[in-house]
Amino acid sequence: MKSPSDVDIVFADMQDAFKELSLARSSPKQVRRAFSRSIELTQRLTSVMRRESKAKAGIEWRASEYTGWNDVTALFKDLRNEEQHERQIRVSVHETRYYEPFGSGGGEIAVSGTWELTDQLAEKPPDGLRLVESDPNTGIPTSNQIPHCGISYRYVIQPQDARLVSRLQAIGTADIHELSHRCFTVLEAYHTFFRTRMSEAQRLSPEIHVRRLLS
Repeated sequence: MKSPSDVDIVFADMQDAFKELSLARSSPKQVRRAFSRSIELTQRLTSVMRRESKAKAGIEWRASEYTGWNDVTALFKDLRNEEQHERQIRVSVHETRYYEPFGSGGGEIAVSGTWELTDQLAEKPPDGLRLVESDPNTGIPTSNQIPHCGISYRYVIQPQDARLVSRLQAIGTADIHELSHRCFTVLEAYHTFFRTRMSEAQRLSPEIHVRRLLS
């Protein structure tokens, strides 16, 4: 069985990190950590590609030759630089609660809001979104809570500078899971592009391939 290369190992680690992120839904801390790890591995992938292409094919790897980069991958590059040189990524939680105030079959309403978390190590989203009954005569809210019939969370990037705000506005979403899925789709094609280029380079440079086998 052929041993995986360093590039394949890092790509598999990155794939697993994105899978872990896709499953992390209940804990803000887990989402932030999985997102941070995914971002870090995107940079490591290109670094290992540079090393492997030089050692195994004798070529200088240039990520810019891949034409699939887009606004989402540029965002991940900005986030990676921010984490490495400025500050840690922060996440917010967009919560939606669903209600059937008139009973089953009487229609459903949704109430939503975004929690800008100050505690980035929180194990659970805040629990404070409520819908209460109003007095039918005065319209004044009462203390009687209407029980929700469902709840969902979306985790969003909490941008900390104008550059990231502008980038997210151009993309049209700050949803961490959606952005990660879109980024990984590009990186999957990038990995395939690398493997194709390496095969072509090795066919054109057989002496390097032979030297590697003899070393």
